[in-house]
Amino acid sequence: SEKVIELNSSYAVAEFAPGLLGLGSNGGGELIALDTSAGAPYPVVSVPFVPMAREEARPICESVAALVPLVGVDAGAV
Repeated sequence: SEKVIELNSSYAVAEFAPGLLGLGSNGGGELIALDTSAGAPYPVVSVPFVPMAREEARPICESVAALVPLVGVDAGAV
C-alpha cells in the first residue's frame, strides 16, 4: 500500500537496510521486514530501528504465510 511505501521512505529503510521492505514494528524497537534480496517467497526478518543496518537483520520465518500463525506469539515460545 502507499502507506507502507511512505513509511519505508521516511525511515530510510532502503538506505540503511538495502533489500529489506518494512512491514511494521514488533512494538519493541524492531522493524519487521521482507528480505527481498532472497527471492520469493520473501523471508521475514527483524532488524532494530537503531542501528538500522542490513547486517543486523535476524530471520523470523521463511515467508509471510508462515508469519501469520506467529502473530501474537511470544518470541520465546517460537
